[in-house]
Amino acid sequence: MRRLVSLVSWWALLVLLWLAFVGTTQKLEVLWGLGAAAIAAAAAEVIRSQRLLNFTFERRLFLRGLTAPAAVLFDFGVVTWELGRALARGRRITGAYLEAPFPAGEEGRARHAWRRAYATTLGTMGANAIVVEIEPAHNVALLHALRPDLPTGRVAL
Repeated sequence: MRRLVSLVSWWALLVLLWLAFVGTTQKLEVLWGLGAAAIAAAAAEVIRSQRLLNFTFERRLFLRGLTAPAAVLFDFGVVTWELGRALARGRRITGAYLEAPFPAGEEGRARHAWRRAYATTLGTMGANAIVVEIEPAHNVALLHALRPDLPTGRVAL
């Protein structure tokens, strides 16, 4: 029963995403979306049944990630400003690699895997700093920052 609920949930979510991304309700498009969602839902269920989607949600980190849209807007302004300065001066912008402390956790734990995936996803949305890698052994995130002197250039999330 759990497998059927999971399969139907995946399918419904993927159909809704298909409709949102395609942006039309034409019959042929909807039919292709239903089929594509069925294939993707079956694949997701196979992956879940093999325990490869073993993540545990962390509320505190999720709430910290709600500041990401504001950081994306701020970073857009930073990148636009830096691009204008570089064009005016005729120089390249190089940026810098740096390590930022990040509680990556243990390698095999579900809660820590979710933490790393969430931080990597949100940490790559902004344009000032991009998460290149997270090192669980050292509890650091390797970032490439355009302006490491700004707050958004020194944190993974």
